[in-house]
Amino acid sequence: MKKGFFAFVTLSIMFLLMVPSHIFASSHDSHDAHVHDLDSIEKSEVTVLDNPSNSEVSVFYVPCPGGGKHTMVARGTGFVYIDGERELAGQTSQCTKCHTVIISENNPFYSWVDSLGWYANQGASGPVGNPTVMYTNGLFYNGDITAMESYNW
Repeated sequence: MKKGFFAFVTLSIMFLLMVPSHIFASSHDSHDAHVHDLDSIEKSEVTVLDNPSNSEVSVFYVPCPGGGKHTMVARGTGFVYIDGERELAGQTSQCTKCHTVIISENNPFYSWVDSLGWYANQGASGPVGNPTVMYTNGLFYNGDITAMESYNW
């Protein structure tokens, strides 16, 4: 009986490891709030966005659901699409605890970078790959990365 149970548990774990992670993600019917990992990205020109003076949005301390501050790591290149149009190509960052994804104009992992610039953020069900494509409804602007106190880059 123990051998049968052990075999069942082992096979179940092996099955879960072999199933692609997107199977467990939420419905792909809506492009409003989910993140995709794609092996190939269509090459097209990025739309240039102006920064009106009233568009600055600051994110105040938002604790990570995984505890404490968001622990961000680099995940490679990211692309943000709004209404089917690519609006931003930049750096993908992801929290190692809650899997929040930020795709930003500037790379926050360079020591001389003092702002994210234009960015978009969403939750993900697990680690994302390179490149990452995000479909969303809008972009935010950050002019001072130190204002994002709940994030460790």
